Amino acid sequence: MEHKLFHIVAASGDAMVIGKDNKLPWHYSDDLKFFKATTMGSAIIMGRKTFESIGKPLPGRDNFVLSRGDFSAPLGVNVIHSLDEAYRKTDKENIFIIGGADLFRQTIGQVNGIYLTKVPGSYEGDTTYPTIPKTFKENDQKTKELKEKFKIDIVYLENTGVS
Repeated sequence: MEHKLFHIVAASGDAMVIGKDNKLPWHYSDDLKFFKATTMGSAIIMGRKTFESIGKPLPGRDNFVLSRGDFSAPLGVNVIHSLDEAYRKTDKENIFIIGGADLFRQTIGQVNGIYLTKVPGSYEGDTTYPTIPKTFKENDQKTKELKEKFKIDIVYLENTGVS
């Protein structure tokens, strides 16, 4: 059986805020372009609320919605009830957890790594990213300059399994 890699892709403000009213509290096209380039051609898993905030399947990716109950999904979306189910149903090597906060909390100890966009500034929000375990170590950092004239860090944190 081939080895598949699970990653989280998330963005947060200074206080680890990731959302407000089921939406991102910011809109930066470079961050969205990074997300698209990183997840394109892969499988993505999201919670039902995250899917509802996006409103449609994301093209070029296997779309999975993790739901505890019945969820009527549109064409192009696979409803699953466990991560193992997504693992079995996709032939993609990379599987990305894209939100929301509950799914991040449930999976953070199981993923191979985290792509975390650190959006500078304080944002009002009602949802925060969970505490990152000490087993995650930074191994790659890219700094991008946004059109807004400030820099944004996209950090890759690898789960080394060692705290």
